[in-house]
Amino acid sequence: MSGANMGPPNYLVTPCLELWHLADAGEVFVFTSETRTVCFTKQLADVFQAYSTTQSSLPPLTTVLIVLSALQSATSEEMLRGEVQMLYDASNPPNGKDAIGTPSEVWDWLFSLRAASEELGSGHIAQANLIAALFSKLPTTLFEAELQEIIDSIGWLRVHPNERYSLSWEQDDPNRCMLAWKSLLYLARTFATRESLELQIRTGLTQVPSLEDSIPIEAPESIAQLIEQIEEDEEVGSVARMSRLASSLLTIPRQPSEPDALPSGGVSDITNRGHPERLLTTELAAEPMLLLARIATGQALYMRREQPPISTRSVRPVLIENSIRTWGSTRVRCLAAALAVALVEERFGECEPRFW
Repeated sequence: MSGANMGPPNYLVTPCLELWHLADAGEVFVFTSETRTVCFTKQLADVFQAYSTTQSSLPPLTTVLIVLSALQSATSEEMLRGEVQMLYDASNPPNGKDAIGTPSEVWDWLFSLRAASEELGSGHIAQANLIAALFSKLPTTLFEAELQEIIDSIGWLRVHPNERYSLSWEQDDPNRCMLAWKSLLYLARTFATRESLELQIRTGLTQVPSLEDSIPIEAPESIAQLIEQIEEDEEVGSVARMSRLASSLLTIPRQPSEPDALPSGGVSDITNRGHPERLLTTELAAEPMLLLARIATGQALYMRREQPPISTRSVRPVLIENSIRTWGSTRVRCLAAALAVALVEERFGECEPRFW
């Protein structure tokens, strides 16, 4: 995104001039009442760039700025209370009727956020990871920008100051203020305790999954029978259907040295060396002197083995990762892929799948 006289995308325009605005030709985001810098445009561009690698929607910028302010050690409790109060006043009716939430619900949470985020370290990558973790559970109705506006915003933040419009035309937008307040209140209520906040930062979950009763099914004789039993189940039936679909697309490579590829008798088992008891019956039918002559000259034929070898099934190890990073839908896909491999092996009857 380049060119002269570029105005900022609507996402970067303040909805509350009393709370924050862009200053110094759009180089810094400043809290108006304190003339205090929240972040530089380049810093915010780096945060959004890292954030957009995993997310395609952005929460209200006002909420992001208040979260970034809470992470700064220089932000006092009084400053943070004032910022939250201004956003609350700009979002809710002055008479108090039909007000949504209270500022006190947000104050304590923002300070617990600072303490819980210390383990992530500093820098734009750590800030982007924290913002992504916090807003991963935000309802879609509370997001303010989609992918294209994220791209436009990052481009504008990286533009030279001389190529930007004057920002004097900014004006308040109560609807955007309300959206920012609702998203901030949602975060405070979702991560009401420091433990839930730290769990979300570390694992991406708001609570640890609890063990549930297993599905009562009879012990299956085969993987295909297991798939058939669970296919109509409301909770895990999708896993069975995914497995069937994946198994029809899988091609598993095999080594030529596997037992099923070895000869099982016939011409390949005939040799001209061996013990007399292994002579072919056609050789024994010859005249004695002729037989002795053939044995002496190495022309007699022997059977290397009397019967085909007993075929033993080889084992196909299937490793399923069960760590924290596979919690959720990733684990479902892992299980479906593992069952698909087992179905393929069972269909050909060549290898026995074993799961770890």
